[in-house]
Amino acid sequence: MGIIQSVPAANEERLLTPEDVSEVLGIPTKTLANWRSQRIGPLPLRIGAHVRYRAADLADWIEQQAETARGWMAS
Repeated sequence: MGIIQSVPAANEERLLTPEDVSEVLGIPTKTLANWRSQRIGPLPLRIGAHVRYRAADLADWIEQQAETARGWMAS
């Protein structure tokens, strides 16, 4: 099973690396780092010295982006 299928999948407890999230969103990991410093984007977690993202949080964030886009397109 690929990363994209596992984002909103049943195992929503999976922790994703910035590389995983980069692949799902199709953006550079540097963009994720910039978003973290600006406190925008999907919710990051610190696990010791490592950054991780919960798959459920990423799926929620993607849905929020879609809702924003729907609202913008409808206006």
